[in-house]
Amino acid sequence: MKKTILFATVALVLFSLSLESRANASDPQQQAPKSAVVIKILMGDYYQHITVIDLENNELVLLRYSPNKLDNIVRTGIFVNPEQQKEFMTQIHSGTKSNPISQTE
Repeated sequence: MKKTILFATVALVLFSLSLESRANASDPQQQAPKSAVVIKILMGDYYQHITVIDLENNELVLLRYSPNKLDNIVRTGIFVNPEQQKEFMTQIHSGTKSNPISQTE
């Protein structure tokens, strides 16, 4: 039952993110954060994906860069405390705290 609820929640979030990304596709430069803290960088063959915290409103923002430009921005609607997030990421990388996303039932 928990797996079904989790799957439905993840599917709903991904669907809403895809709708949001289409709405912002017209001009990603207008949606770009002016001041941000980088949480994660993922390098692909063609795209570079960067997860940041927008410091103006503490929202998680996903940025996608193609080789020459900012290609897409997704504002997740998830708001975090940057200091707590920084501490959490430090604990995960140092091994003092386990990553709850990577745990399986």
